[in-house]
Amino acid sequence: MSATSDFERSALNDGFVSEQEYAEMTDRFDGCLADAGVTFEGFRDGGEFDFTFPESLGATRAHDVADACSRSSGEVSIGMIYSFVTRNPEHRDENAIMSECLVEEAVVEPGYSAAAYASDIVDETYPFSTNHEAGMTAVRLCESDPLALVGLRQR
Repeated sequence: MSATSDFERSALNDGFVSEQEYAEMTDRFDGCLADAGVTFEGFRDGGEFDFTFPESLGATRAHDVADACSRSSGEVSIGMIYSFVTRNPEHRDENAIMSECLVEEAVVEPGYSAAAYASDIVDETYPFSTNHEAGMTAVRLCESDPLALVGLRQR
């Protein structure tokens, strides 16, 4: 992924996204959507966002607008980095925190390892001790808040 604006390059230059840079990106993203008639409803924990649009715009066009605004505002890169740092500020091994989270969520057996997670994520062949749907819900939750720092999970 390459930066598309001076703002994005500047925000990413030091490898850290400040609250101010994140706020500016959010304003740019909101403004871009508004210019196209799309209403930004805000970011959810984990970096996903919601928006609404007039029926006359249509869902396909609204999603195209959101994708274009994500790129032009820097949301796609700045938002991703901000979310990843927020959910894992100590930069712990991603496979380790995901395997630990899935154990804590009780959807895999204790002892489920980082290596097993790294292998299982490729084809989403997790050895869930619960039904597949509950297991995948836990995977998405753990992807958003593996260390229970964002507020989506309780430890």
